[in-house]
Amino acid sequence: MRWQSRPLLAIDEAHQLSASCIEYLRYLHDDPVPQVTILLLASRPRLRALRTQSALISRVTTWHHMEPLAADEALNLLPALHPLWQNTDPHTLARLDDMWAHGNLRRWAALTHQLQGHLRRHPDPAVLLRRLHPTLALTA
Repeated sequence: MRWQSRPLLAIDEAHQLSASCIEYLRYLHDDPVPQVTILLLASRPRLRALRTQSALISRVTTWHHMEPLAADEALNLLPALHPLWQNTDPHTLARLDDMWAHGNLRRWAALTHQLQGHLRRHPDPAVLLRRLHPTLALTA
């Protein structure tokens, strides 16, 4: 038997979905033709809002809680996240994670985005990192 992939619809901040959006998701879930896998993402405090939606609750296959990345996981993952982090000193990455990102991949994505914007204006990434913490710098 050959495994077939299904389309994936991922919705971040799913707790903000309107009633009509939730109804449309119910329709997508129940329609046998596209067989869409729906991934709803929400932080733990916002999860309560999703769990009150009866149209969703009866269709949820599984609930997952994701913990922040451990320090060693962050150090292994970040070079694959973006080329910007590939030549960054692991000590710098560890310090940034400890003081700012705390294993949160969304925060790392935000930092990467900010650093890219900064690099378009100023070619030295160390300037922005020093603003975050005076002892940090990227190494080439």
